[in-house]
Amino acid sequence: MLDGPRNSHSVKEPVIGLHQVSQRDIAHVGGKNASLGEMLSRLSSASIQVPGGFATTADAYRAHLTQDDLKKRIAERLAGIDVDNIRQLGSAGREIRSWIMQL
Repeated sequence: MLDGPRNSHSVKEPVIGLHQVSQRDIAHVGGKNASLGEMLSRLSSASIQVPGGFATTADAYRAHLTQDDLKKRIAERLAGIDVDNIRQLGSAGREIRSWIMQL
């Protein structure tokens, strides 16, 4: 059963190599990263060369959102957006992405 991380990496590490990540780590690195780590492991064990990568942990992401009130700014930017308006969503997404990358 999936009852915890398969590796000895600390959950406090902000970045973890994908070769260290499995489906057991979904809570720490998210579903996509966990799936990539699982795929990397399975392909590598089948002698298929796969480029390495890394996963940013959910804790690191949440810590990043606390800087410069980013979480609050994102919530304010998304408040009142018409979710059916693709242009509004695209504009908000681009702006928020730029905020995240600036920090």
